[in-house]
Formats: sequence, C-alpha cells, structure tokens
Amino acid sequence: MNLPRLLSLLPLLAASLWIAPAGARQAVLPDGRDARMAWFRDARFGMFVHFGLYSVYGGVWKGEIRKVNRCAEWMMLAARAPRDEYAKAAVMFNPVDFDAERWVRMLRDAGMRYLVVTAKHHEGFAMFRTAASPYNIVEATPFGRDVIGEIAEACHRQGVRLGFYYSQNLDWYHPGGGGQSWDPPVPDTPEARDRYVDTIVIPQLRELLTQYGTVDILWYDIPGGVVSPEKARAIDAMVRELQPDILVNNRLGHGVPYDIQTPENFIPATGIPGCDWESCMTFNHSWGFAADDQDWKSARFLIRRLADTASKGGNLLLNVGPDAYGRFPEPVTERLSAVGAWLRNYGEAIYGTRASCFAVQPEWGRFTVRPAGPDGRSELNVIVFEPPADGRIPLPGLANAILGARLLGPEAREIPVEAGPDGPVLMLPSGLPAADFAIAVTLRGDPAVTGVQYAGADGVIPLLPAAAVCGGDVRHARVEISGLRAQEPHLIGWGAAGAFAEWRIRVPSAGRYALGLRIIGAREPRELRAVCGGKVTVLSVPAGKDEPADCGGILLDLPAGESTLRLEADASGAVVGFVRGVLSPR
Repeated sequence: MNLPRLLSLLPLLAASLWIAPAGARQAVLPDGRDARMAWFRDARFGMFVHFGLYSVYGGVWKGEIRKVNRCAEWMMLAARAPRDEYAKAAVMFNPVDFDAERWVRMLRDAGMRYLVVTAKHHEGFAMFRTAASPYNIVEATPFGRDVIGEIAEACHRQGVRLGFYYSQNLDWYHPGGGGQSWDPPVPDTPEARDRYVDTIVIPQLRELLTQYGTVDILWYDIPGGVVSPEKARAIDAMVRELQPDILVNNRLGHGVPYDIQTPENFIPATGIPGCDWESCMTFNHSWGFAADDQDWKSARFLIRRLADTASKGGNLLLNVGPDAYGRFPEPVTERLSAVGAWLRNYGEAIYGTRASCFAVQPEWGRFTVRPAGPDGRSELNVIVFEPPADGRIPLPGLANAILGARLLGPEAREIPVEAGPDGPVLMLPSGLPAADFAIAVTLRGDPAVTGVQYAGADGVIPLLPAAAVCGGDVRHARVEISGLRAQEPHLIGWGAAGAFAEWRIRVPSAGRYALGLRIIGAREPRELRAVCGGKVTVLSVPAGKDEPADCGGILLDLPAGESTLRLEADASGAVVGFVRGVLSPR
C-alpha cells in the first residue's frame, strides 16, 4: 500500500478503533461525582427537544428559507430579523396539540431514559412562566400554558430524568444578551451584559431550579460570551446550592467545573477516555423544526449510532424539533418506535454498560461491557451490525474464562465458542437474525484483555494513545469537546530527553509493514525514531501548525509474533502531540 493511500485510511481506521479508558487522565471535574453520575452512565440514551418561537417560522422568513448551517432555530440571526417584528410570532404561537404526557410516554417507549428540553434558546423567548421578562409563553401567547412545567410534571410522574437547556451566553432579544447587532441594534457593553446576566439569566435559572422539582441536568450553550468569569462562578455556585445532585455540561465556560462533555453531531473516534460525555445529534439537519427538511435518519442508522456511542463510553442525546402545534413529525415517531422495539430485545447490550475493552471496534459491529456484579461475573456484549462472512467473531486477547455465550432477544439461544490463534472466537450458527442483533458473553471477573495490539481483519495494527506505555514526560492530554470541534485523545510531553511511547504488538505473519502516523509537529522539521526488534528507523517529522498532520511512510521488517514498537523524539522535541498511528502490511 502506498503512503498516500495508507494515510487516507487513517481517519476511517480511527472511526472503528477504541481503547478502554483504564488509566486515562481524568479531566478536572467536581468532587463527589460518581454517585451523581451513576444514573447518567447507565442511561445511555436520551431525548433532546428544541421547541420555541422558531417552531412557528420553521426556518422561513417572509417566504424565504433562512437558516444558519441548515439550522432553523437560528433563523432570527440568518434573516437579521428585527426584534419586535420577529416577536410577532408569539401571537401566533398556539401549540394546541402539545401533550407533555404523550411526549414523555413516546420517549419512554423509544427506550430513552432522560429528556433535555429548551427552556430558552438564543431567540430569548422563555418556554416557562418567568417574572424576569414578559417575553414568555405564558404571558405573550394565546396558548398561555407553562410548557416546561407540564413537561416537568410528566417526567416526574413517568420516572424520566429531567434536563433543561438554557442559552445563557446568547440572547438576541434582551439588551446585553450579545449577538444582536442588526436593526434595531441592542447595546453590547460590559455594563449591559452584567445587567442582562443579573436581571435575566440568574433569575430565570433560579426559577427553573426552584419551581419544577428535581432537575437532573442543566444544559448550557456557547461557553464564554456575555457571562463574565465572575458571573459564571456565581451561577455555578447558585445552581449547585439549589440542586446539589444536578449534572451540568461544559458550556458555561471560563474553567467552571462540569460533569459532561458535549460533542455535537459527531461521535469522537475513540470516545473521550476518562470523561463522561454525550453526543447530541439531530434527527434531520436542524435542531428546531424546519419545514423543508425531510432528510430523516433511519432507525438502523440510529441504532448503530447508539451502539457506537455506548461502545465508547458515551450517551446519545437524540434531538427532535416539534412543529408549531407541538407535534412530532411522523417519520420521527415511526423511527423512534423501531428503535424502541430493538432496545426491548437487545437493550441489555446498551443500558448500564461501559466502554469496550478491545483495541479494535470492527466494521461489522461494536462491543460493550457490563461490569462484574456480586457473583463475580461480567458480560461482554457483542453487537453485530452485519455478521462476518465466515461467521467467526474473534475476541482477541481476552484473558477471562468464558462461562457461556447467548443470543439476546426473544429467540435466545446458546452461541458456541472455540479457541483461536489470538483468543476465543464466537462461532455464529445458522438461523440468527440477518443484521443488528446482540450476543452476551458471560465472563468470570471483569473483562481482562492483554496489552497486545492485534491486527484487524485487514491486517492493520493500531497504535492509539490510550494503549501506549509512556516514558519521560509523555502523558495523556486533556481532551475538551463542547460542540463541533472534533479533538482527539493524544499524547503530549515529548520535549524532554527520554520521552517515548511504546506498544506491544502481535504481527500475524512476518513481513514488511508501513508505519503511518498522525501527529502534531514542532515549529521546525525534526526527526522521530521508531525502534523495534533492536532496529532503529528515523522518520522525518514536518513542521507543525498546532494541527494534526500525517507523516511516516517508512517501512519496517517485522517478525511474526509479539514484539515492542517504541517511538522516541529527539532531544529538541520533534513531536508536540501524538494522535494515532497504524502498521499496515505491504
């Protein structure tokens, strides 16, 4: 395989790789989190609802589609709509078909365990009764009902965890809310910002956290912005005083401690080792209702994204944008029903599970782990998207005794297990479902996998940060994701003498392998040494610009069996960050 072809496969390979986060560096988060996080870590699946005045417009302003990045809830900004003119939608906002009990029942039937609903989005309109501003659904609309209150009551009655989205750093309606620079312009001075925070944000957050019983999640948006560092700390102190067990995301900003990271519309290639996270994802392309957007994700797509997220230790927060009448689009209800049916059969492989213990998440499916209980038994769940053609499911490097394997669902049956060259192998019998099924493998003790990196079906051996043994000052970097930025786990600290990272690898057959790396280079071109089997090979590392780049292309003659591959930086620090690598047979 030539170098360009090899490096072009790196992103695709990364999408199917995952290293268990054991020993990974934990982000700086609040103390005493584990008890508060327990329900979130078990839930794995939740619903996000974007509902507001933008639901009336559906992304259409004066007969024209106006969106930002295909998102209809940003229409006020896209159209540069004057505040007072945009606000006229309130007199038309009468969601007569809104039924909180039906909403919550539907998400429960879909297998979702929690709900996050927009209390106030960037348009500044509150979906609850608030004394801070008359610009709210109770006072400004013919509907006159507290949507947030009714949703909270339904969640509490039906046993669904409740979360509120609140846009604290962007408000196009209230003076000082930031971002409103068009006609009529709204003052954006430090004094106006502080006044906005003091008179709108803090009072409304206090109302949300005192009027609706237990609130499980507070979902901020757009970190930084109009909320100063001092105000952010004051908000955080108030929130945690009012709701001590609440979970907060990482979008308040200014270094305020948080509980949950929030990648948006993507699933990190290797998860976020050592952190709790959820991927929020749209059902079509818009968060709010978009009249023209009928590009709905299929039930199969959603099931596989849910499995992918769980296999990497995260949750999936799937968004729905109801229309102005309070109705969910019919394709949404159909697909949610199908996802719920799948979870009723195979939910054991999703709920209460943790990230995969394997280095490789194959193309045909995903792995999740259920930790050992009082009886000392754990479960390794094998979620099969498309069964391998040879009917063999390898479990490379698995060191536990296997006590049994069974197909989950109504057609439960035993699955045979045989010994393979790299570990146990599940032998899929005939008569299994054609696709999207799950197998539970019962183990003695928590899953234990050797530290060896095995080749996948294509012969490629992964070199990922979490699997590395590090020396010198090399260590795991803290990964911070809040939105669309797809930062990956990487290794830093390569500047000191003796800095290295090494991997134990098992080569299936002796031969020549191409080493491809994705790294962040130093300011000037440098060298990196690859050491394997007593042989030293020098790589040229291009100058970096704080962004990952592909390099490598050197060829290594590797013996069959186990060996160690070490990467060493020169004394001047050739590498700023190591992102990932692969060994690919030639």
